[in-house]
Amino acid sequence: MPEVKGVLILGRLEILKDRYGEQAVEAAIPKLNPDDRSVLSAKFLPSSWYPYEVLRVIDRLTRHIPPEKGRLGSLEVGQAMAQYVCSGVYKSMVVHDPLKQVGRICWVGDMLYRNYRRCETAMTGDGSCVVTYAYEEGAVPTPGMCKSTTGFLMRLMELAGAKAVSGVHERCVNKGAKVCEFRLRWS
Repeated sequence: MPEVKGVLILGRLEILKDRYGEQAVEAAIPKLNPDDRSVLSAKFLPSSWYPYEVLRVIDRLTRHIPPEKGRLGSLEVGQAMAQYVCSGVYKSMVVHDPLKQVGRICWVGDMLYRNYRRCETAMTGDGSCVVTYAYEEGAVPTPGMCKSTTGFLMRLMELAGAKAVSGVHERCVNKGAKVCEFRLRWS
């Protein structure tokens, strides 16, 4: 069963509260079905493991928050998640050297996800790399999660000191590919 660290859950909830306000998020919870409400009533600890499904519950919660301040884009969520995760207890995930950071991308994933995906990275030039994820059976991400992953990887590289980072999601399991492939470029 795929699992995620609590820091990802806490980060997603914090991003929603920052954008829409704590009252708007709290007002959306009663609109969820009883099972989803029960999931979100739990106390989440940053370093504990939780079912991957909790992230899907937060996605469903988002649909019930009025978009008065504009909808959060998936890329923006991914960037904010990297910032949140890598600025607290998990700041050791960032090495202030983009080339070394590429070598740690899979390790970062393993720190945050369990039984979810296998990762490979490869440098494709002095300022570019490709990150490939092969998902475990039953752990296929949504298209929004793929876009969020692009944002997370881009911001992770910026935190490592890369400048003008761009990211492209070239191959996707949601479009028939066997793996998801993300190409990053920076200066």
